Amino acid sequence: MRYNWLDWAALGFVATVAGVQLLRAGRDFSRVLYETVLFIGALVLANQLFVHVRELTRLSDQVSYLLLFLVAAAVAVVLAALLNSRAAFGMGAFNYVLGFLLAVTCAYTVGHVAIRVPYIALAHKDPRFSEAVDRSLVARDLLRFRTLVELRAILRQARWLNL
Repeated sequence: MRYNWLDWAALGFVATVAGVQLLRAGRDFSRVLYETVLFIGALVLANQLFVHVRELTRLSDQVSYLLLFLVAAAVAVVLAALLNSRAAFGMGAFNYVLGFLLAVTCAYTVGHVAIRVPYIALAHKDPRFSEAVDRSLVARDLLRFRTLVELRAILRQARWLNL
């Protein structure tokens, strides 16, 4: 497999989001933590409920998915700000190390949405796009959470081996 245009676009998008979140984590670690956790919740909500939103609003699948995620993400940002105003904390010297992990997780979440919206729109209509996603290393990973699945398998094996 080779990198195609979708890989470069996904890498650029994910790196930009991760960079912004990393810089923010150095200054305000707790808010980035709250936002990351709530963005994951927004992603799960969008994945579970976009079909119901489509049926209620009669919008297309991709618009329903994007609209639901954006509304849930906006609520997540507001909730993160409220939580941070009440329970702000930092990790001292580890702000950047742990912030890097949070930044990558947040970028992975937002990257999934950025790949999923065009995939919902074009997968059935344009076989070239679905073929590009299937051949893409990064886009396929973002769409199907392959890294997370592999990491979970490694941790499960480590648990059974008592490592």
